Amino acid sequence: MNSLIRHHERLFIRIILDLAILLFILAFPWWLSIVLVLASSFFFNRFYEAALFGFLFDMLYSPTVGYAPSALLGTIVGLTLPVLAESLKRYLLFYNR
Repeated sequence: MNSLIRHHERLFIRIILDLAILLFILAFPWWLSIVLVLASSFFFNRFYEAALFGFLFDMLYSPTVGYAPSALLGTIVGLTLPVLAESLKRYLLFYNR
């Protein structure tokens, strides 16, 4: 029962953090959003929402004239940050597995 409560608490924190990232994308500078997504990637396992937030960032703020690789930069960052965080977790001494 105790592990079930902890699971629900982490899920609630994850939902609140997702809403905070959405607010940061809409109202704050881009680099604050990236810092929050990176911190979330370290805090949660398999933080796949980062790709969705990167895609949302691209749809809101990327240039729409023609095809440019920079138009997909948010999606690329959103896909690579969780993968990078998952691989770095194994090598960090202070990270609690």
